[in-house]
Amino acid sequence: MGTSKKKVTIVGAGFVGASIAYTIAARNLAHEMVLIDVNREKAYGEALDISHACPVFGSMKITAGDYENVKDSDVIIITAGVNRKPGETRMDLACKNVSIMKSIVGEIMKHYNGGIFVIVSNPVDVLTTLVQKWTGLPAGKVIGSGTYLDTIRLQQKLYDLFDMNVKNIHAMMIGEHGETQFPYWSHATIAGEPILNLNTIHGHPLTEEEKAQIKEEVKLGGAAIIKNKGATYFGVASSVSDITDAILNGKDRVLPVSINKEELYGFTNVAVSMPRIVSSQGVELDIPVVLSPEEEELMKKSVENVYNITKEFLD
Repeated sequence: MGTSKKKVTIVGAGFVGASIAYTIAARNLAHEMVLIDVNREKAYGEALDISHACPVFGSMKITAGDYENVKDSDVIIITAGVNRKPGETRMDLACKNVSIMKSIVGEIMKHYNGGIFVIVSNPVDVLTTLVQKWTGLPAGKVIGSGTYLDTIRLQQKLYDLFDMNVKNIHAMMIGEHGETQFPYWSHATIAGEPILNLNTIHGHPLTEEEKAQIKEEVKLGGAAIIKNKGATYFGVASSVSDITDAILNGKDRVLPVSINKEELYGFTNVAVSMPRIVSSQGVELDIPVVLSPEEEELMKKSVENVYNITKEFLD
């Protein structure tokens, strides 16, 4: 794969940022990658460590830098922020990370001369809308990683149930990356056949109880990982590297990502994940989404949930 003149900047060199950087390097997606972090020594150490792996994967220049190095980036990935602590509400987390994100974006825009933003920090949907507003960029150039991580968790659960090559499983989680996300069951297929019509390895189609259990396990997947190992980063690294690949290589991938919408279900300035075409210009097109009546209500609830937090931070 050619990587000429493709540059990625990652702001935040913690577990998530470093894992994304390593995955991008392992997939040989770019020619140059810059890591920026308030802890400059950490960014330098991660860049050096990953650069030592590059001779196995291909040629890539990986450095630690400052915001001035954002210039000429094709993709700018932001992972910086604090994690939600036990007892904190989503609003508590939003208050902290909105302030951090606003400071970061202000520094980036001093040197920005193009490129697609990919927002990973949480609450990702809220921050996606705010970054788009702060930068003044077209909505499709500020992409939230949204429910793509939740989607690959769903696909893994369905693989476990159907024992079918996961590449043949086409199913998405949509809506909010959070409490109100839900599986897009009405358009989920395996090898072109509706999943709801197929028998699992247990010899029967998915029951309502199984569907509800899958939804809950996917939604709580991150919490289960955090409880057992302290943080989740490999899954998000895979999903964000896939978004990056779609942008850098113009792949026209249909992915469940979020972008700010000026109006959605009667609410203004709200970002939730739906199937969208991601390519070299960012999100170029929304895929027409036909929801079942039940899914329609779930989506409205999801939009309202994200809107109620986002509106608190809009000027």
